[in-house]
Amino acid sequence: MVVTSRKSLIISDPAPMTTSKQNVVLALRGGLGNQIYQLCALDYVRDSLLIPAVVDLSHYNLIKNSRTPSLLNLLDILGISLDYPTQAHYSTLLIEKIHRKAPLISRAFCLRTVISELQSLEKSGDSTSLLLAGYFQLHETLVRSRRISLMRRMIIKRSIYSSIAIHLRLGDYQIPPYNSLYWLATSAYVSKALGILSDRGVALSEDRIRVFSDNQTSAAEILCAAGLTSDMYYFGPIQDPEYDLMDLACYRYKVLSNSTFSLASHYLGSSVLSIVPRYWFKSVNTPRELFPPDNESSNLILVDNS
Repeated sequence: MVVTSRKSLIISDPAPMTTSKQNVVLALRGGLGNQIYQLCALDYVRDSLLIPAVVDLSHYNLIKNSRTPSLLNLLDILGISLDYPTQAHYSTLLIEKIHRKAPLISRAFCLRTVISELQSLEKSGDSTSLLLAGYFQLHETLVRSRRISLMRRMIIKRSIYSSIAIHLRLGDYQIPPYNSLYWLATSAYVSKALGILSDRGVALSEDRIRVFSDNQTSAAEILCAAGLTSDMYYFGPIQDPEYDLMDLACYRYKVLSNSTFSLASHYLGSSVLSIVPRYWFKSVNTPRELFPPDNESSNLILVDNS
């Protein structure tokens, strides 16, 4: 149930919290798209186990990474409560390191089970406190959370600027080590995606296409090679990622990149059609569970991009 306070919308607990000493801590990490998936995973664990939950911000308090997580800014803009207290305990980072090196020792001495994927939840036991220390990049992570539907309601109140948007994630994907991990969007992929829209009767020249990219120079080269002339598209203003995500979500037709930021815009908007790269990672298989099941994906199409 969603209730309204004077300051923000609150996602209320489905039932009273258990009196057990068990609790769950989310070690928030990564960019805005990753943060959304992680918070939805925390919502699911809290609602499933009915235990107190905390969001740990230690990853963002490091000197080299000191900043306010974009997720907190986004929720504030939308007027939605985080719903959890926050902390910044560096012991959280230490537990993660111990778990990576020696998981048996971390369970024996840290008294906290580290969960990096929700499938491990049923194996965690009833008496152990939990640390969520993963990315949880699955379709089910988002659809299990009531928070996504509330965020969507607030975002779609915003104006739709045009019918078509393209998001090209390039910047960090072009440099080490990420260029060896992730596929880059190509002109062939963009051309295929635009062809699909055209075949469905979408007039590409009716409105100028809004382009979102962290490298406008490279993006312009890709669009030119895909057959778009400069008068057919435009780059929006440079703004914080939370505003980019809200804007991107509002478009009816989206050509997206292999990033959770990009994919989150599909779930947060009222998309008629989103086109998404089928392959995300170079060295490992892209899990099919990242995307909606075939019987639920009438408004999402996977396109080969490798």
